[in-house]
Amino acid sequence: MQHVDLRIGQAGESLLPSRAWGDAARRLFVADGCDAFQYAPEAGLQSLRDALSRFLTARNGRYIAPRELLITSGASHAIELMLKVLLPAGATVAVEDPTYFLSLRIFKDWNVKLVPVPVERDGIDVNRFEALLTKQRIDMLYSIPVNHNPTGVSLSESKREALRALSDRRGV
Repeated sequence: MQHVDLRIGQAGESLLPSRAWGDAARRLFVADGCDAFQYAPEAGLQSLRDALSRFLTARNGRYIAPRELLITSGASHAIELMLKVLLPAGATVAVEDPTYFLSLRIFKDWNVKLVPVPVERDGIDVNRFEALLTKQRIDMLYSIPVNHNPTGVSLSESKREALRALSDRRGV
């Protein structure tokens, strides 16, 4: 019987394509030279945004322009930017309960008020979120709709549409 250590979320060596990564790195260094070691533009590499635009356009059936895309250095960076650019000081944010634990630290650092909304087997409880919106101002909903961390659930299509319509109606 093979033992898989899941305590720290580290991938097994057999899953890490070190030879392919090495080959890709050599091609990059030959093609880009010293530029490969420099910081990328603030919005992300144009070639990456172009490729992502093509992928998302094909997947979603509507054009998504590269200028609409922003490449971040992970979830924490994206949350920080979102708070800095989109929310006023003292904002109220609805968060799924449970949610990504590091996001809670970031929200605390920005001194926003958090309002929990339960997560069900098929994603956030949209009815509970709607009830909250009738009682208080919510400036933003922080949601992880696909492969939710930590539950692993994904928002069902029916809830996705209900949440989109609700957010449009209520300006969230």
